[in-house]
Amino acid sequence: MPHQSEKSTINTARWQRVRRALALRANFRCECCNCFTGMAGQGDHIVSRANCAAQGIDPFDMRNLQWLCASCHAKRTNAERFKKHEPKPKQRRRTPVKGRDAFLTAIQAAQ
Repeated sequence: MPHQSEKSTINTARWQRVRRALALRANFRCECCNCFTGMAGQGDHIVSRANCAAQGIDPFDMRNLQWLCASCHAKRTNAERFKKHEPKPKQRRRTPVKGRDAFLTAIQAAQ
């Protein structure tokens, strides 16, 4: 859930004006895949809103915004959200078969 300050950023008349200008700048096309979005596109912050204050960036700064389709925006957001997560190492699962070690030793000796 967005922080209250982040939520209020996008629920303002100023954001609606910036969003319209952003769509016009991109000719209503996704800046990632170039598909036509019209006003259904989404304004994406290149530096996330959560990090804007720390870096001294205005959340309404057009240089920090890009116009994306919903699909590209979801991919970018999820990649950013989960880049900190490391994948779990895959472990080989073996069923406990009686005599397996003896079998492997016999095969290695035969080679």
